This record gives sequence, C-alpha cells and structure tokens, in this order.
Amino acid sequence: MNNHEENKKGIVLNRMYTGSYLSTNLGHEVINMFQADNGKHYLYLNAKGNFSDSGKKVSTMLLVRHIEKNKVEVVGMAKNLKYVESAFCTLPRDIARVNEDVRKDQLGLQIRYGGVSIEKIFGTQGQQSVYVSYWVEPKDFYRPKFGNRLIIEFTGKSETYLVTSDESRENESCDNGNNIKTIKLNENFASTSLHQFILDDDSVNKLEDICNHDDNLKGDKENFWECKSEMIYIPKDFEEREISLFDICQLQKDENKFSNALSYFMQKYPKLWIKFLEEYFEKKYSFGEIISVSREENAKVDGKDNTGGRIDLLIRTENSYIIIENKIDSDIIVEGNITQLQRYYNYVECLKKGEQNRLEKYEEKLKHKYNKRNNQYNGLSDIAQQKNGGWAERWKNDIVILEKKLEVTKSNIEKLKLRKVIGVVLYPDYNKPDEVLLKIDDSNKYNKLPYSEIYNWLKDNAKDTLSNDANFKAFYNAMKQHTFKYRSESLYEEMKETFFSRIKELSINN
Repeated sequence: MNNHEENKKGIVLNRMYTGSYLSTNLGHEVINMFQADNGKHYLYLNAKGNFSDSGKKVSTMLLVRHIEKNKVEVVGMAKNLKYVESAFCTLPRDIARVNEDVRKDQLGLQIRYGGVSIEKIFGTQGQQSVYVSYWVEPKDFYRPKFGNRLIIEFTGKSETYLVTSDESRENESCDNGNNIKTIKLNENFASTSLHQFILDDDSVNKLEDICNHDDNLKGDKENFWECKSEMIYIPKDFEEREISLFDICQLQKDENKFSNALSYFMQKYPKLWIKFLEEYFEKKYSFGEIISVSREENAKVDGKDNTGGRIDLLIRTENSYIIIENKIDSDIIVEGNITQLQRYYNYVECLKKGEQNRLEKYEEKLKHKYNKRNNQYNGLSDIAQQKNGGWAERWKNDIVILEKKLEVTKSNIEKLKLRKVIGVVLYPDYNKPDEVLLKIDDSNKYNKLPYSEIYNWLKDNAKDTLSNDANFKAFYNAMKQHTFKYRSESLYEEMKETFFSRIKELSINN
C-alpha cells in the first residue's frame, strides 16, 4: 500500500521561525509557504527533513510558531499529506555528510522555485540531503484568514522548559486578533524538538474539529481558513536589501545597541527628529531645539523613593523633557506597586524642580549683586557718576550686565515652569505594551509609539538623508522588522526576502 492510500489520521506540528540558524541563513522551512513550479506544494519537516514511522501516520501538518511557554500559534495548515519516500530515513549525525541515496531520490523530484532548482537554492549550504518531506495539492494548503488566530496550549505535565534566547521574544499577547480560537491538549510540549507528532485519539479529534469542520472550510464570511498556496512571483522592481552590520551582528534585536543608534542619529539630525515628534503629536507641543540626548541616564534621586533605574533615552529640548523607553525584547517592569515608567517620570519631575531651584537661587544671587552695585552707584555724587573711567563707569556697566542676566534668568525660569515632561514607549508593532502599565497617574500616561510610525514617516520625509547617509539607511532598513503586527510576519518577510534574493541571484548567474 502506498502512502496515498493508507488510512492516516495523525497530525504533525512543524515549528517555524525558530533557532539561531535563521539569524545568518535562509531557513529551509521557507518553502512551506510557497507552491513549487510544478504546481505541487512541498513541505519540509524541521529540523532535518526526515522522519520515522510516526511520520507515515499523519494526514495533516500544522505549521506553528512558538508564542510562549507551552503555547504555539498555527500559521498554516496542509491537509491530505503525501510523504516523500526518501524522507523516511535515518540521517547521519553530521548532516553535512551527504546521504547519496536520499539525495539522489530527492533530486529526482526536480523541484524548482522561480525557475531555480531546490538543490541550487539550498544545496550549497551544507544543510541537509533531505530537501522535502511531504507534499499536498495546492487546494489542500490553508492559512488563517487575516485577524483569525488559532492557539494550541499544552496542558499536560510538562517537563521543565527553559526558553532560549532565540525564542524568548516570540511571545505576543494572544489577545491581538479579531477571532481567536484556543485548543487545549492534554499533552506535554516537545520543547526539545522542532516538530511534534500528535497521534493520541483525543488530541487528534480536538485538532480535527477545527481543521476539518465544514463550517470552517466554507467560503462564507465566517470562514476561519483561506486556501492560500502561492507560487513564487518576484516583482521586476524587487531589489535585494543591502546587508549591513545591523544584520551581521543582529543589532536590531538588541535594545541597548539599537537605542545607541537611535541616540546617535537624533543628535546628528536633530531638526529631522523634532519635525517627526511635532507631527507625531499633531502639533500639540512646540519642542524648540534639541539641547541634549542622554543614554542610560541614572534615574535615581538621593533621598527620593519611587525613583531609580536607567532611562533608555532622555531628550532635553528647549520646551520639554522627552522620556523614551525602548521595548524591543522586554516588557514594562513592575516592582511592588510602581512601574519603571512611573519611576522615570518621577525622576524627571525631580530633575525639573532641581533645575528650577538652581535657577531661582542663581536669580537671588544676581538680585543681591544688582542691588549692591546699584546702591553703590546711586551713592555717588552726580559729578562722580558722570565722570568717565573709574569706579562709576565700571559699576554702571555692571548694572547693565546684571539687568540682562536677570532678565534672561527670569525668562528661563518661566520657560522651565512650562517645560513639559512627556513619556514615550517605543515598541515593535508585535510587542504592544499593556495600556494599564502606561498610566502615571489619573491624568497622565506614556504615549505609545510603534516603530511603524517612525519607519513610514522617514520613508516619506527623509529621502535625501537616506540617500546620502549609508549608516542612516542601514538603521532605517533594520527598523523594518519591528513594523509588523506579528513577530511571525517579521520572520516570514525576512525569510521571503532572502529566498527571493537567492532565486533572483541564481537566475541572473544562470
């Protein structure tokens, strides 16, 4: 009996977009989202493409991504799986050592994407001899419709699970979506494997309920799934993004280093960023010029409770203090009954009061000097006052200078009193902060600034700067991955871009 005729019911969960390998390489799993040139939709089973007896027992593959401990989200579904015979094998530990029999059979399938053979796309990487594991007809490949989310939660007695650095920020709030379905399985989460076979009847039935229910597969507006198997189409104007140190060193994923870059370009192009801020706040504030941009400013005030920590960026302008907390790979910290955002706000308020007190003390000293010098001058006779040179002329000049200083100091004090303290949380679109944690008090809260706002604004308003400054352009490009609503979208777009670039390059060279 061939694999087309076997009575199969099991389900395999195939974990996508994970592992340090994807940081510097094209993940083979990218093919899972595209149809090959021959019309078939091939699937690669992470991590090496091969499978054992269990792999023959599955009829459905759910493409999933890790979102948090013991939870995955379904990003695609392939039904009526047909397995590739050569994928049923045992590979050597050293996967760079090619299994010639497997490789020969795999190449015999003559799979191409965008006119380029799968061997040329991936074969030079020394990754594997298994290029595909299963295939389905295009009509059997589905994705959740936009706004729909399917979450699988493992509720069995799980092993101790340590979230790795590669996965630690896959966790997105599961409440972002229009239609969320959660299925709880009484199974342990296979944390050490990139795929997991679900063969238990009870678990399979739970998953099949959402995978096979007729109401879900009909073409009405209530449809949870959409049939979406796309062939490779590379637009003529597609341009490969230049690789920079941001990509090589993965700087865009490091909050501190990305904040360093942001601080640098704010100081280099202050007028550009002031223009952005004014438009972002819809002209609510008049910021004036940027005075300084501080990184990791110590927010502790001696003798003051509810202060402390380090502010990512503190921008001082003529008319404001702008606190920017960058949250790429972290959440807002809560200690006791106060958040880090509240502590930073309290610090800046103290900073503002401290500067005001210093100016007021300085004003008092100026007044004292002015009154003293004025009394000295007025104590002179008319003749002495009109005499050129000597003490009278010096004192008269002193009075004029002190009057100007007093005028400026008084003006600065009034400006300082009006200087706004503005809090901003800068975040990737896929890591939206909790609204509750943004509150400072009943009348004040931090403003939400998604990276997409900056990215799109720079695209329209900084064309010349982007063209003339390669480093700024690299920073801009690095920002793109933080503009997607879901982390999986970001990872998928990165992989797709690399996939398209590889195909285009190979097409040109051939």
